[in-house]
Amino acid sequence: MGNGIAHVVASTALTSLNKLFSDNLAATKKKYKALSSPDVFPKLLVYTSNPDRRVWRRRTLRHAGWLFTSELDLTSDASPYPARDFARWLKWLTWLQTAEGDVTVTEGADVVRNGETPAEAIMGTLKIALEDTAHNPVHFRWAEGDNLTVNVDRTPGQYSIEVISIRANHGNIAGIKDNDEDQNLPTP
Repeated sequence: MGNGIAHVVASTALTSLNKLFSDNLAATKKKYKALSSPDVFPKLLVYTSNPDRRVWRRRTLRHAGWLFTSELDLTSDASPYPARDFARWLKWLTWLQTAEGDVTVTEGADVVRNGETPAEAIMGTLKIALEDTAHNPVHFRWAEGDNLTVNVDRTPGQYSIEVISIRANHGNIAGIKDNDEDQNLPTP
């Protein structure tokens, strides 16, 4: 799945994301509203390429993923996120934040190619869906391929995020590997 995440970890994350943004959408929206308040993280899910690492870290997919799943019991080996796999998923989100790939954004019947990065397209779609007054779920899909491709649909009632990630055994996985310390992160 790129950056060393196994298919089983991706499938577990995918199932949990679909539940978080469909069955539990009301609770997720409530959590988003609290987290994105002016006193907490007012720029939550707002993409940035700010070179200040402290600013950048608080505006990443990894940070949002960590916040939205803060109630998880990481000491358990039970699904949806055993601690070891959860850490791998967060590292994969860091990889995805800095990865380059093909992005297609659909809004209604229109396909928009607006130069967004993969992370920007995902974050923008989640933000739109969470701020939609209707309770329209977001459907997540994932597959593996030779190149990173992100397809998002921002049509109200049809929100979806599809990530076609680099195969784990693909020899050309660039960017962050296992360590996400500041000195190892590429400049966004």
